[in-house]
Amino acid sequence: MVLLSDDKWWNSESLMRGFLGKLKLKLLKFKQKITRYVFFSMIEQQAIIFHGR
Repeated sequence: MVLLSDDKWWNSESLMRGFLGKLKLKLLKFKQKITRYVFFSMIEQQAIIFHGR
């Protein structure tokens, strides 16, 4: 964690905002991973169904 200035460190609001921002970023990355996984598993299922015919 990078401390820019002491008053910013003690300001709980900015700290909380930073924390929420990091949390949102993590959630977004996680969401993208899930979306990609679902997308590729759907393609695989389609391919299996297509080859099954």
